[in-house]
Amino acid sequence: MGNAESANPIRNMDKRTARREYKEDFVRGIDLYKQRTLKAKAKSAVPQEASEWNNGDLRVFVRKRPIFQHEITAGEFDVITCVGQKEIVIHDARMHADMKRQMLNHHHFVYDRYVGMCCVWYVYDDCMFVFRCMHSRIAV
Repeated sequence: MGNAESANPIRNMDKRTARREYKEDFVRGIDLYKQRTLKAKAKSAVPQEASEWNNGDLRVFVRKRPIFQHEITAGEFDVITCVGQKEIVIHDARMHADMKRQMLNHHHFVYDRYVGMCCVWYVYDDCMFVFRCMHSRIAV
């Protein structure tokens, strides 16, 4: 029996279309993950000591750009969550191969500093603050 003749035909769609079509389910899953997992983790985050900044020469600061209005209008949603000042989580919203079941994968990344949705001048000021703290040996 072919796909067109079955009672529940499978509709193939690309990742972006599936993410937009099942937006409410994915957003609900992301919110549930934040409530269960990330709140406890953010509370346990401790300030970084200046001595931790002296290991190596490279520092990575991450700035999250805001979602543009045309992206919201197109049905996109926020898939990046900040955990404290050093970690972000990317929520990867996908469909299983059967195109019926949804899945969310949560990828954690740790950086030297996460500065959120702000202007580039704030990022520069924050970097300079950390640089001064590194050399004066105070907690960031």
